[in-house]
Amino acid sequence: MKSVFKKLSYVFFPRRCRLCGEVVELDKELCWDCENINEIKSPVCLYCGVEEDKCTCKKKKSDYNGIIAPFYYEGNIAKALHRFKFREMTELADEFTLRMYNAVCGNYSEISFDFVTAVPLGKKRQRKRGYNQAEILAIGIAKRMKIDYNTVLYKAIENKEQHKQSRRERKANVFGVYDLVNNADVNGKTILLVDDVKTTGATLGECAKMLKLYGAKEVYCVAFAVVSK
Repeated sequence: MKSVFKKLSYVFFPRRCRLCGEVVELDKELCWDCENINEIKSPVCLYCGVEEDKCTCKKKKSDYNGIIAPFYYEGNIAKALHRFKFREMTELADEFTLRMYNAVCGNYSEISFDFVTAVPLGKKRQRKRGYNQAEILAIGIAKRMKIDYNTVLYKAIENKEQHKQSRRERKANVFGVYDLVNNADVNGKTILLVDDVKTTGATLGECAKMLKLYGAKEVYCVAFAVVSK
């Protein structure tokens, strides 16, 4: 009977992998693929977020002071982010923020952050999606770090979607798009800026540039995944 009940519950109330959302056995937390995913290991190139022995960025500077992520954007991680971002599987955020928090502790341990913030989403896209995935991650990380989450940026211009642009077009597509929220205090602050994925770094770079134009001291970034090439 126990075996029959287990099979029935598996059909009607499937347990899902905490990382990618795939259906798993009832006694499992992660699917087999996610159990065997390798996280990005230190030392990491803070210019691009890739392991130093795989880095090809030639230390090309950006407006942010560093970028890290626990995973590369590939395989089950890419699938997980797509489900989180476009299929309303926001329950995956708990595991995402845990992995991101661990990456912050491992790579930014000597940095004292004043607060955490997120890359903003345009009003039109947020209404359509129902949430800002970067904000959900940033709030979760702030709670784990026991520091404040502050909304300090907003999207002043509704630009084209970044994932639909070529690598060459991405920087121009975000130029001048973000601005500071009224009465936001970033002067002299060290800020942790959060996004779901870092591809070319154009979005994070533009946000960091704007924060620094308004007086931020340093802006470090964390994403759930980075594109390695």
